[in-house]
Amino acid sequence: MSKVLDAINKCLVLVIPFIEYYKADKILRKKIENPQSILDDVDNPNAISIDILKGQYADAIYAKDKLEDKAKTNLIGITIAITLITGASGILSTVYENYTHPIISGIVFVLLILATIYMIAAGILSFKVLVDENRIHTVSLNSFAAGETALREDYGECISQNRNRNLIRNNCNYTSYICIRNALACLFVVLFLSAIPYAATGNSATDKAYTNDFSEYSFVYSSSAVAYIKDYEVQDSVEIAIKQAVNSGVLNKDKTALIGINDSNNSLFIKFSMDNRVITVWLIEPYTTP
Repeated sequence: MSKVLDAINKCLVLVIPFIEYYKADKILRKKIENPQSILDDVDNPNAISIDILKGQYADAIYAKDKLEDKAKTNLIGITIAITLITGASGILSTVYENYTHPIISGIVFVLLILATIYMIAAGILSFKVLVDENRIHTVSLNSFAAGETALREDYGECISQNRNRNLIRNNCNYTSYICIRNALACLFVVLFLSAIPYAATGNSATDKAYTNDFSEYSFVYSSSAVAYIKDYEVQDSVEIAIKQAVNSGVLNKDKTALIGINDSNNSLFIKFSMDNRVITVWLIEPYTTP
């Protein structure tokens, strides 16, 4: 039972990375509000000189700058990803054409929404590092005047607080990275669904959208032909022209070849092929007569 709960918890953290982030953030902020000197955990604190403490203090400030640089790098990646998401309408159109089942289209829509939410969250966390967490704890001048004991204690508390601040910044950056990773995973699935050559119904990408069955022939349409039919409602005219061409013996020479015919009544050029009694319409485009 415990293994199942652990697996569920890992899945939740994977999908909702903010759970662990808020838990750690709450603990670290309590430590900052109730500061303790790093010297409290040392067995012989008097052996540590002021110079060593100054070095530790400088290291904490240096780590802060590095974490802020990572946050800036995150923002660059987020900007690029947001640009990809803004072109999602084209991807949705492709998926809607490839898959007639509403569940697939719904999944793609949800994934794009999740990718957008993840990217916005990643951006907020990166801005948080640069704005809300842009704080350091400095040694008071009074400590310098009060003597070495007070100065050592002040240095110890400032180092501890700055380290905890750095942990908060690091958690922000890490959670931001997780959000970016999840957003890219969602986008990858969407792109995969829009690019695979087989639709949910099992038809190939060039034989999708819909078919019409007649007593004599069964018609299937390529995606470009479907788009043209939807825009101009010429399906009946196209099928009549093709059946007339087939009945006239246009396929007698080579029944596997692509055939191009002109529908003069509607000024359409139609390219199709026939396998047994299945007619595949590959291209429909208008033409003009001089």
